[in-house]
Amino acid sequence: MTEPETLKIGIVGAAGRGASFRAPFDAHPTAQIHAVCDIQENALSEAARKLGAAEAYTDYEEMLDRSSVDAVVIGTPMHLHAPQTIMAGAAHPRPV
Repeated sequence: MTEPETLKIGIVGAAGRGASFRAPFDAHPTAQIHAVCDIQENALSEAARKLGAAEAYTDYEEMLDRSSVDAVVIGTPMHLHAPQTIMAGAAHPRPV
């Protein structure tokens, strides 16, 4: 049996609501929180530490462009969910 690949997760809104997603990913055998993003620069390094992320960004588009995440959790205010989801899909399209 081959080892499953690591699923690299990015979390936007990581210093706020996004921080609540650590437990589900800790429970998944191949998921790893790889990158976090939040506009609250003063809280970002602590969020990255608490979530175990290797990368931290204050700009969501930069995270999508530079990080090697496989999936993104949107933990920002509701009115940002659709545009941020569309941006993530456009940045990393997957064949169906």
